[in-house]
Amino acid sequence: MNKGVWSEELAKTFLQQLGYNIERIRHKVIIGNNEVAEIDLIVTDPSGIKYAVEVKSGKISISDVRQAYVNAKLVNLKPMIIGKSFANEAVLELAKKLDVKVLLLPEFIIIDLDALKKLIHNLIYETLINLLKIPKEITDKDRAIIEVIAKASDIQEVKQLLNIKDNKQLNKMFSELKSKGILTDTINFNSIKVRAIILYLILSFLKSIRL
Repeated sequence: MNKGVWSEELAKTFLQQLGYNIERIRHKVIIGNNEVAEIDLIVTDPSGIKYAVEVKSGKISISDVRQAYVNAKLVNLKPMIIGKSFANEAVLELAKKLDVKVLLLPEFIIIDLDALKKLIHNLIYETLINLLKIPKEITDKDRAIIEVIAKASDIQEVKQLLNIKDNKQLNKMFSELKSKGILTDTINFNSIKVRAIILYLILSFLKSIRL
């Protein structure tokens, strides 16, 4: 299970226990026709104030605080960031200066059995939805890349078959595919490959029924 997704689910549970209402999950910010940001959560506190929430799976860094602040400004909401701890004291000072609300996840979150079942159900559901999602637009070049990733045994074979010279070029390709909704995760090759295999099979099936 992706560490970020698990942290996001724990953050949702934590916020709900504090009385927040979860309004949206992974809200995409679109300017023109381009996706410029993705907000992990949009929530409303018990007094009715809305927050754009950035969820971190580990320590909160200065760049994380800046990202939370900018993303919130894009949707005209108050910024919030959730993590396990601060990278250093400067992070807390910047959060105060930018008026970014900070919540630290407790070491243990107490949930009952029904809540745990719901948490696991949501994780499985959202993972499957992401894996089975068909992008709105996909070019022949994208299809060819997906086929290579699906059939390659490792990342080195992907680079070789696509004539990619370095990791910078590879990361750029993955980022572009993610921005199009073709890839849903670029954290490790295993998750990228699983998504590529499923998408390749779906696209192949759709192509066959059109013939």
